[in-house]
Amino acid sequence: MAFWPCSGDVRDESGNGNDGILKNGADFGADRFGVAEHACRFDGIDDIVDIGANVKPSFPVTLSTWINVDTLGANRGVFRSDMWDPNAFYHGFHATVGSTGHVGTGVGSGFASASTRRQFSTDDAVISIGVWHHLAIIYNSPNDMRVFVDGVAHPGTYSGNGGSMTYSSASGAIGHRGLDWMDGRIDDTRVYSRALSEEEIQALASDGP
Repeated sequence: MAFWPCSGDVRDESGNGNDGILKNGADFGADRFGVAEHACRFDGIDDIVDIGANVKPSFPVTLSTWINVDTLGANRGVFRSDMWDPNAFYHGFHATVGSTGHVGTGVGSGFASASTRRQFSTDDAVISIGVWHHLAIIYNSPNDMRVFVDGVAHPGTYSGNGGSMTYSSASGAIGHRGLDWMDGRIDDTRVYSRALSEEEIQALASDGP
């Protein structure tokens, strides 16, 4: 549905026209192969890539991306397909790296509360500072989300009582989720309007240095 390789620009290479826009100083850094200006780079303060308001698939969905976090200690937003604001509304699906390296994800369906969100967090800290990790998340339903890091599925814990995923007219973003901003680099972000197989995820994860 969308593919942003961040190779010196934020065009959508899927052919579906979901080109991104760099905002607030987001720029480019070296990718996982060491190629300069081939990954999107974020300062952890306010940088984002605005992906527009058309990447809003229904279940099932798969998010695939490469991330390299410079610092933790605060949540680091990776992706949101819509608005995810604890002071306003939860819509669409999102991914973030928690302050201790856990991966958090979830879906939302309205005014921000526990009743409109269903979230999943890995039981273990799976993201390390300064390391390129492949992250893939399959969203089959609010009660069936699977997180893969470097091709390996990780168990986790659900929270919230939301039972659906809805969308608004808000834009999605790479490098941001609500109050969480990426400090580091993100590369080769893909959104699929289907559930990838484990073999497909492992193939994406093996495309590393």
